[in-house]
Amino acid sequence: MKWLRLHDLRHLGPSKLASQGESIYIISKLLGHRNVRTSERYSAVSDAALKRASQNLSEILDKASSVRE
Repeated sequence: MKWLRLHDLRHLGPSKLASQGESIYIISKLLGHRNVRTSERYSAVSDAALKRASQNLSEILDKASSVRE
């Protein structure tokens, strides 16, 4: 794998964890960063993960509104 550099792994792992819903705070601890903002540079979020989060929030809000009724 000539195209894969060691530094690429520093981005791949956190990005995969973030896309699977892992907390940025946990990712930050795994990477050994003192500041979460540093970890954010290594944790790209996929469109699919954003869509899942949006759907989850929508379900939570729907449930909350039905409890009030």
